[in-house]
Amino acid sequence: MLSVVWSVPSESQGTFILNADDIQAQRWMKLSPENRSSFIFGFLAGLDHVYNSTGLIVTLTRPLSAKEIADEVYRSLLDQPELRTGPIDEIILNALDHVLYITDKTGSRVSPGLKNISHPAPNQ
Repeated sequence: MLSVVWSVPSESQGTFILNADDIQAQRWMKLSPENRSSFIFGFLAGLDHVYNSTGLIVTLTRPLSAKEIADEVYRSLLDQPELRTGPIDEIILNALDHVLYITDKTGSRVSPGLKNISHPAPNQ
């Protein structure tokens, strides 16, 4: 799974969130709406950068602001409290599965896990 380096002040802990896969959803939910939106924006920007560098394309089915996306993830966690103990990066990708598409250059949908991406060999 993807690790995005992104700092967002954590009001509940007085510390910083450094890696998306280290943060539990319950802790993310305690952030202010603005910080949740910033976290989502940074996560998706990092995801887009990493995937574009491997030849994949990240798109949304419709224009959404960072706040709308964060609200979508938050609602998903309210509806499914059992997910709150999981890592937020997996939850973000699962919650946005219906609006976030990752495709290869041919337009075929690709699983969001980086483990499924084969990196081209560097030119010698």
